[in-house]
Amino acid sequence: MKNDFEKYSLNIQPINLLHPEFHKVIIYFYNELKKYNIDPSIFIFEITEYTFGNQESSKKIIQGTEYLKRLGFKLAIDDIFFSEDTTVEEINM
Repeated sequence: MKNDFEKYSLNIQPINLLHPEFHKVIIYFYNELKKYNIDPSIFIFEITEYTFGNQESSKKIIQGTEYLKRLGFKLAIDDIFFSEDTTVEEINM
């Protein structure tokens, strides 16, 4: 894929990753990028304002970030706080 663009940061809140339609929206965006031969790695999804702590929602959020990575998007973390039982390795950015 051609990459004649700069990098673009897109803020995404963890609640977006938990939304039932999240995968559909992302795959639509991904397919539109492919249609115009745009490399998804120019988009950096910045996960914002979240406290990792609730194990079930944290697991779903991590699955959402892994999904983005598999599609070729880049990830960054911003303003995230960790509870005592969550480690950076669990997030695997």
